Amino acid sequence: MRNGFAGLTAALTVTVMLSLAPRAAVGADATPQGRPSASEARERLAFLEGTWTRPDIPAGQTFRETCAWMAGGRRHMVCRQRTETAESIREQMLVYSYRGADSTYMVTVFLAGGQLWRYAGKPDGDRWIFNLIPAGPDAPQRLRQVLTPGGDEIRFREEVSEKGGPWRLTDPSEEYRHVRVRGSQE
Repeated sequence: MRNGFAGLTAALTVTVMLSLAPRAAVGADATPQGRPSASEARERLAFLEGTWTRPDIPAGQTFRETCAWMAGGRRHMVCRQRTETAESIREQMLVYSYRGADSTYMVTVFLAGGQLWRYAGKPDGDRWIFNLIPAGPDAPQRLRQVLTPGGDEIRFREEVSEKGGPWRLTDPSEEYRHVRVRGSQE
C-alpha cells in the first residue's frame, strides 16, 4: 500500500509538473495565437523614448519632454514635460502602460494643476488613438488624443465628439508636434 501511495504521488507530481511546464517555459508573456507578448507590446512604446521639444511654441516659452522607461524594466514609459515662460513653470507627467488582459495601452496623465486624466487606446494603422476615460457613463462629450509618430517627430491632435457626432479638432486648437532633440535616444 505504501508503494502504491508513493507511485500515485509520483504520478500526480509528474502530471502537475507537465501541466505547468508549457506555462513556465513560455513565461508571463504567453498569449493566445497571433497576439504579441506583453513585452513585444510594450516595446511598441519605444518610439516615445528620448527628449522632445515643440518648434511651434510662442517666443519666450520653452518646452521639453523627456520620455524613458521606468527603472527596473521596460514596463512603463514615463514622460516628464516642462514648459517655462517668464511668468511660470508648468510641469506634468505621463505614464504609458500596457494592459495585457485586453491588449489596451493605458495613459495616466498627471496635470500641472493637480488633475488626473486617464486614457485607453490602441495603435490604428500609422497612428495611436487614446480615448479619455470619462468620469461618467453618459458623458455628452468625448475626447481623444491622436498621436502620429514619424521618425524624429510625433504629431499630437486632440479631438472631441459631442453627443455621438463626428470627431473634430478641439477649440481652442490642440494640434502640435514634438521634434526629437538632436543627440537624444533614438
